[in-house]
Amino acid sequence: MGKSDGFLPIPRYNTLVVNVLYRFLVGLRWLFLSCRLGAFLHNLFYYIVWSLSFPSAHDRRLMTALLTSLSVNNQSTYEWQRKIYTSAPKVWQHYLRSSFILKRFIGFFRRRRLQKAGHVVPSLLMVSPSSPGSGCNLSCAHCYANAHADATLPIDVFRKLLIEQEELGIFAVMVSGGEPLMYEGMLDLFQEFPDTSFQVFTNGTLVTEEIAEILADLGNAVLTFSIEGFEEETDRIRGQGVFGKVLNAVEYCRKERLVYGATITVTRNNFAEVVSERFMKFLEGLGCAYVNFSTYIAVGQSPHHDWEISANQAEQLDLFKENARLKYAMITTVGKNGTAGVTGCFAGRQYLHILPNGMAEGCPFVHLADPTLNIQTNSILELTGSPLFQRLRELTALMVPGVVPCRASRYDKMAQFIAEVAISTEGGTN
Repeated sequence: MGKSDGFLPIPRYNTLVVNVLYRFLVGLRWLFLSCRLGAFLHNLFYYIVWSLSFPSAHDRRLMTALLTSLSVNNQSTYEWQRKIYTSAPKVWQHYLRSSFILKRFIGFFRRRRLQKAGHVVPSLLMVSPSSPGSGCNLSCAHCYANAHADATLPIDVFRKLLIEQEELGIFAVMVSGGEPLMYEGMLDLFQEFPDTSFQVFTNGTLVTEEIAEILADLGNAVLTFSIEGFEEETDRIRGQGVFGKVLNAVEYCRKERLVYGATITVTRNNFAEVVSERFMKFLEGLGCAYVNFSTYIAVGQSPHHDWEISANQAEQLDLFKENARLKYAMITTVGKNGTAGVTGCFAGRQYLHILPNGMAEGCPFVHLADPTLNIQTNSILELTGSPLFQRLRELTALMVPGVVPCRASRYDKMAQFIAEVAISTEGGTN
């Protein structure tokens, strides 16, 4: 953070300590690859460490599942972990040094120190550096971001944001868009910030052999390919020929031994297809290390309310998630945005979305930002400490008929709350 931000100075981490811990984790990697008993002992160590580092409920469930599955000889869990450890050298080295040591330990204690001082520090940032209108080569039917005015985040502002998030101890940035690979200077930023893990949500059409080679050499950026099912459904939503281009991109990544995954927007129309065993086996065969299912929310320029999943389908997603975690060699996550299955809101608390114009939202599906604050002139902590995010965090605790804790519910049912936030921020909708 800059000298003028007025917040606590954060000391740089001890490089010697990081290097010692890193070498120890490299030894654990070899233990994992040695045999199944070694893999169990490896996961036992990580489970103990996770337990001592104040994990979230999600972390505890994940590590318990890993330990249990290996103890009962579950091949799927072992295989997706093996994908990480046998990826390109720079990739698995980054996972050990940055994703675990820097984010889990150094980052955790930096955030905790600031939180004790009264600040709200998210554990994850999502940045959309360019809008679909000016920074995307597709026009997807379910785009949630095309309601925003065309804009592009200046690269020096993006750089400032990355410096701040490392000093706060975040070390993790999701990059969306628009299409991130159309943003000029994106690969340069990956190189400038080797300690940060970048998860890049891409339509896959611009990935080339050269880009895959660069990412393998850097090791700190993973590609998440957006698809909507098999070829017919993907091309119907994203455009003719997109599915085939994604498969080409996957092959480039596979050749370079990159870690990559897929994200699927679940609608009422593609539900049966994307949660089928055939589709999951297809993704597994592609070599995906993880897959994320995100339920469709009717936002954007052309919202389709009849595409949102039903209550019955939301319940089925719960069963699907539990079975998929142990059945397929992929990390499977399900985000039931705007449904009754969401029990809280992470807006500005664990999550912050930076728009192309520099303003900040609580999440990509609730288009609500304070126009008086902008990452171009304000710090991350000023954004999360703003009246808007304070009010959103307060609303999380309210149980109102027709409005579930997730703020991504239907806007007609949120009008009262949006008005209250707008008043508290002197007119803050974007």
